[in-house]
Amino acid sequence: MNKKLFILFTLLFFFFSLSFSYDYLSYSNNDGASSLLFNPGSSFLKGRSGDELYFNMVNGFKTFGYIGGGDGGGLGIEFNDNKQWILHFNAGTNLGSIGIGFNYHYDISKISKEWWGDGGAFWGNSFLRLGYTAQWGKTKDMIASLTLRPLSNSILSLSFDYRYFYETYKKDLFTSIEIKPIQNLGLFGNLHYVDDDNWELRGGISIFTEHNYFVGEYLDKDNFRINRESPVNNNTDKAYFNPNRILKIDISGSYGIVIPPTKGLMSILMPNKTRSYLDLILKLNEQIANKHVKGFYITIKDNELSLSQLYEIRQLLKKYKKINPKGKIVFYLAENTRLKNYYLASVGNKIIMNNGNNLYLSGLGGEILFYKNILEKFGVKGEFYRPEACIYKSATEPYTRDSASKEMKENYNNVLGKLYSQIINDIQKDKDLDIDTISAKKGFIYAEEAKKLGLITDVVPYVKDPKDYFLKKAALVDLKWKYKDNWGSFNDHDLGIISLSGDISESSGNSIFSQAKNISGKSYKNLVERIEKSKINEFIILVKSPGGSAEISERIFQLTELLKSKKKKIYVYMYDVAGSGGYYISANAHKIWASPFTITGSIGVLGGKFSIEGLLKKFNIGKSSVGAGQNNNFFSAYNDFNSKEKEQFITFLTETYDIFIDRVAKSRGLEKDYVRSIAKGKIYSASEGKDIKLIDGVGTFLDYIEEIKEENHIKKDIHFKYFQNSGNKISLPFDIGLANIFMMKPKEPKVLMLMEPMFIFNY
Repeated sequence: MNKKLFILFTLLFFFFSLSFSYDYLSYSNNDGASSLLFNPGSSFLKGRSGDELYFNMVNGFKTFGYIGGGDGGGLGIEFNDNKQWILHFNAGTNLGSIGIGFNYHYDISKISKEWWGDGGAFWGNSFLRLGYTAQWGKTKDMIASLTLRPLSNSILSLSFDYRYFYETYKKDLFTSIEIKPIQNLGLFGNLHYVDDDNWELRGGISIFTEHNYFVGEYLDKDNFRINRESPVNNNTDKAYFNPNRILKIDISGSYGIVIPPTKGLMSILMPNKTRSYLDLILKLNEQIANKHVKGFYITIKDNELSLSQLYEIRQLLKKYKKINPKGKIVFYLAENTRLKNYYLASVGNKIIMNNGNNLYLSGLGGEILFYKNILEKFGVKGEFYRPEACIYKSATEPYTRDSASKEMKENYNNVLGKLYSQIINDIQKDKDLDIDTISAKKGFIYAEEAKKLGLITDVVPYVKDPKDYFLKKAALVDLKWKYKDNWGSFNDHDLGIISLSGDISESSGNSIFSQAKNISGKSYKNLVERIEKSKINEFIILVKSPGGSAEISERIFQLTELLKSKKKKIYVYMYDVAGSGGYYISANAHKIWASPFTITGSIGVLGGKFSIEGLLKKFNIGKSSVGAGQNNNFFSAYNDFNSKEKEQFITFLTETYDIFIDRVAKSRGLEKDYVRSIAKGKIYSASEGKDIKLIDGVGTFLDYIEEIKEENHIKKDIHFKYFQNSGNKISLPFDIGLANIFMMKPKEPKVLMLMEPMFIFNY
């Protein structure tokens, strides 16, 4: 192949190659689990793919393999036509910005007794990557590798790999050029020069879906490969661009706060369809600063996003309007809309509704049901008590009273009033509308009347092309998470993310079909053991919990103290509700922030049991108690508390309350008497919580990240490392709690720090 022909091919390849893959055969452009087969120095890279399944044919010789990799190492197995089973092992680490590692490969079938090893080094930044690998054993060679990204993004990559064989003095050169103007489909090619002046030209196709990435490469019928891998990063590929872009966002359905991306074979068998709220705001934050984004077209349907979450999205869109005053935000309200969704839409330049749809401008409120009387009819008694000082602790009132106490009403009316004021004041600033006055005259407002009142801007019989609402022609692009390699994160600063969501209990509540539903002491202990070994120094815990077990709350509190003693900085961000036990597990963080729509406080305890002594008498069911020693029937559901037991239990609750007060006072640097004065089981809005020094800041999650960066003098971009809070056991996917009634030893009464009763919360 002469020089002119090679130059011509290179130019043609540059302009016509549409590649969405990185070059698997390059030792300096290696992001995935395939570092097991290539440069082991790259195995420390952040956000590597979780696994790779591959089939290769070289000169008719077939090889099948599977590799699983994580940060710092991996394991793989391979089977070939010689009936050999080859084991691949990899380990690597980084020394600053340089990665080092080694691979070991061994024929575990012992057919050939072959083995070989690789030692490698790796360095890179946003423009350049260098790799060096030395191999010994079956083969003895060295590879020097270079990859360039002259545009500092993945639009264009140039790779060069030079291999030298010590024993045969043979040399070969591998070159590739990649260009990526689209995300989901790519064509690529590479050129391989071997020592005897032969050239091999390979072409291939790559397809990316949300959970998997497929590659096929072909030379001839005896030389091709097929690969499947999980995505490297759950993020966008910055190579994707349109000069004028309208981002479409569909806000509907449910969102988990943090959902680590599904990896490995599970990404094929059981892809995780629940969307991550944290992913949504990170993606949105990335795009509002994108100069190519000319606007947002946002559809709102029935969704389960909370006011805290809608507030953060709203703040990001306000930020976009400030950065891009010519940009436009259009909301399409796809169905009848309640106040919370209108709150989000009110930040838009245009709000569209269909004929026949309506706005329901309700306030914030709900109904609390009281079961005391009906339980007594069946002979069931709620025996729940609280320390005398905890006058606002009302979570068990539905079982001990027939209506709400004045303290309970005061508690909830105050907080709901604060949250409602936040909503109507924010709308007033952006739309100059008095929602409270409008809703007082008419709660349900049809689209035509809503337009006359200035609540919306357009009423349409059907949905038009979204581009009709924007002045310039633009490409419509869905806001989705796409493939992203990890070039940009090479030198990012790691920040650990932990999500603690749900009731605080001994059981994690997870099943074979789901992640943990509760905050479990056991699962948090497992998490702490992983965090202790981690090189990460700063962690942010996302807390969303109404409380639960006092014992488990104290255990989690002590485990956090252990992390702090290991020089780990623990930060807490509160979503929606973080009161009672939820506040207990947050109190000793270095700093606490919350969304303005978060309810917190509720520093207090209560506890008790349900007694069915009356039920047994109604049906003439006899019972006899057996046992030895004192208090052996204290926890029995078959007996009411006697006066002595009641006194002992209230004393115990009071002591538990004192411990809670002490933990808060010492953690927050407050006097115990002051904490007692603001405690009493009372709940607070986030702004009130800041005023009384229970929390440090009120704002969005992304605001808090900037605060953490500034406090720790972090100049680099943040790379989030997810630490999953899952239990160490898998439970049956059904509840067997009712069976305890028929057990010889009923469950003990729980000391609870629940923040609120169960009631329907309308907004």
